[in-house]
Amino acid sequence: MGLAARSGSWSHERGRVETKPLRLGSASLIVNANAEGGELRVALLEADGSAIAGCALEDCEPLRANATGWRARWRSRASAPTDRPVRVVIAMKQAQLFSLSTSDAAP
Repeated sequence: MGLAARSGSWSHERGRVETKPLRLGSASLIVNANAEGGELRVALLEADGSAIAGCALEDCEPLRANATGWRARWRSRASAPTDRPVRVVIAMKQAQLFSLSTSDAAP
């Protein structure tokens, strides 16, 4: 299930995308992005914008490559909640975001 797509380039800038509250189809968030020479991190927030413990940007293992099926992971080993709406935050530095989706079949 595709959630978002962003075309164009933020290759020399910082960028941040935050979704409206979404009920995710699976606990795996899959990112298609090019973060070579930069990085991309994912965070999860409750629908009201409050933090979800263990799912902050600082907890995310960053993407620093060009990847079509990168699965967001947090050091806390948390997974995305599927029982309630959440906001997905993507923070980028010198990166291009192409799509965000959910999938149980992530690598």
